[in-house]
Amino acid sequence: VAGALAWFLLCVELIIPSASPTSAPFFAYQFSSLGNSMGQILYNSVRHPSRILGLAFSHDRYQYYSQLLVPVAGIALLAPATLLLAIPTVLVNVTDNQGYTHDVRYQYGAFVAAGIFLAVVEAAGGVRRQGLRRLMIGMVCAFALASNVAWSPSRLNNQLYHSGIWALTSDAQMGTLDKMVGMVPSGAGVSATFNVVPHLSHRDQIYTFPNPWIRSYYGTSATEPPENPSSVQYLVVVTTDISPSTQLELELLTKRGGPFRIVLEQNEAVLAKRVRRSA
Repeated sequence: VAGALAWFLLCVELIIPSASPTSAPFFAYQFSSLGNSMGQILYNSVRHPSRILGLAFSHDRYQYYSQLLVPVAGIALLAPATLLLAIPTVLVNVTDNQGYTHDVRYQYGAFVAAGIFLAVVEAAGGVRRQGLRRLMIGMVCAFALASNVAWSPSRLNNQLYHSGIWALTSDAQMGTLDKMVGMVPSGAGVSATFNVVPHLSHRDQIYTFPNPWIRSYYGTSATEPPENPSSVQYLVVVTTDISPSTQLELELLTKRGGPFRIVLEQNEAVLAKRVRRSA
């Protein structure tokens, strides 16, 4: 714990400020209930623990706790010392003002789940009676199955499975995007919308549109000059996934006489190729 805390303070007080003197740690705003800076957050966590407790025991957090513990029949609670491994991450998740950190559908519960399952193993391993141990494992299996039927988007819950979480069937836009991705030469610089970037990422130059023309979730400081956009030779943009200002930028880039020419526009997706060096 001491080593982890020392490393954390080294990062947020020395490494991050030295790399970005004008930028605070990007995650500080997520804990605005505790303060507006790292110093305030740490101070209030110690000086006013009731703020943490108030968040941890607020009504909307109970569903999070139940969906973590019910699938293992609560057996993890029988090994509290091991379960403590999960507590720091739980506290981070439930004090974060972004709701998805305390929602089991997202990755933020991964470390918590690891601690819970280690506690289940320790709890079962600490039981000497073979029959009781088998009963505990049977309960975990039964509760895991029941909770999947109730909550998961798997085939066990037909309603959630068909709710749109999974792309069960292809659509016209996906076919168009597959075609566009195939039309982009390997190695060519690309700026694409976020859901297309992973399919084009094996190259030296790739940006999430509207980068590098409009800085968005990029770089360590908003005052930095953007990189030279002339390295981008292709645009692959899903027009339904961009903001009005980004849409305007796309129109400026692809207008008559602009630096890009639209090669294919179909199913609310645009593929454009650079024809001029400017912009």
